[in-house]
Amino acid sequence: MGLDMQEKLSAAIIAGGRSTRFGSPKTKAGFQGISLLEHALNLAREISPTVMLSINQPAENMTGEVLQCKDLYPDCGPLGGVYTILKTVKTPLVAILPCDMPLLASTIYARLRIHSSGAVPVVAQSHLGLEPLVSIWPAALADALEGFILRGTYSLRKIVTDLNADIIDLPAEFANYNPHWIANVNRPGDLEKIKKVLR
Repeated sequence: MGLDMQEKLSAAIIAGGRSTRFGSPKTKAGFQGISLLEHALNLAREISPTVMLSINQPAENMTGEVLQCKDLYPDCGPLGGVYTILKTVKTPLVAILPCDMPLLASTIYARLRIHSSGAVPVVAQSHLGLEPLVSIWPAALADALEGFILRGTYSLRKIVTDLNADIIDLPAEFANYNPHWIANVNRPGDLEKIKKVLR
């Protein structure tokens, strides 16, 4: 991703979930010798030198400068994290990353950035459907997201549809599309499945 693009784009990890299905803090789960959060931080740093983290509890022992943000509207699911990031970010655009897709590739975000008009979200669509947390958002949409929160609409899938987001179909976009890029860790068993794939 070129320097000009990076100067206009921050990268933010949404890691404020309660990990109810995982049974313990998901961000601390180990994979390939480092935590899931560290995987996400490494990816974020590939995307932009400006890295942000939406999290409920401060993360410790992180290398490099990372702006940690606590949800301005708690208990709204991932939407609360995305809104907080858009309200806080200093660049016009921000790449949104999940904390639980350890095989996600920076090339996906480079492709999303190419498609970004700067007016609406650009959202990845995998073979499984919309991936709202694999996306690029204009910071100018913070007020629009606050409106959804105040109306009690928390579904990011519905919101990106209502905002007429640009949907980028990854299998059609990449000749070498790998379905494991978006392998999601919700339960401990999901980590084991990913490890088997890599073996």
